Amino acid sequence: MKASRSDSLLVFLVTIGLVCVATILFTYSYGDYGGYINGSHIIIMAVAYVTLNNKFAPAAGLGAMLAAFLSEVPYYALGALIINTIEYLIVVILLRKIKHPIIKRTIPFLVSALFISAGFVLVDWLISQNVEYLLVSLLYNSFQGLVSAIVVMMFVPLFDFIKERFPKQLEVNK
Repeated sequence: MKASRSDSLLVFLVTIGLVCVATILFTYSYGDYGGYINGSHIIIMAVAYVTLNNKFAPAAGLGAMLAAFLSEVPYYALGALIINTIEYLIVVILLRKIKHPIIKRTIPFLVSALFISAGFVLVDWLISQNVEYLLVSLLYNSFQGLVSAIVVMMFVPLFDFIKERFPKQLEVNK
């Protein structure tokens, strides 16, 4: 059974919705400049792992951008769009390149966490123009990326089970 365009569109739209909801519902604000950490990266890494498809990368960025607008922090929208789209691509590309099973279950998520941290530190600095704020931003964004990576790594066996048990339903990755 070949995945149709409507199946791909559905996955794309569901990814936007999940990322947006995870960003809004699981948010902790910090700093005087409106910085915040959220649960969206767990969804992004998980969808990237399950689908292994580059075409859903913009959905990750669009979901985060939509959440930034809905959360009254529109100045994060462009950064969230770019960083979350690239984050998704990093996970997919590394998952495709790495062959060792144990390394494949850890490194893509940890590299993604490092990218999230560096990317949002840069965005925070561009917004605040405050060098002292960089340390706070680095700590919070590193925490966010690392926690997201660990949570996804804990659920990788479940994701593998789902991929093994329901391969026809997941054919959007072809």
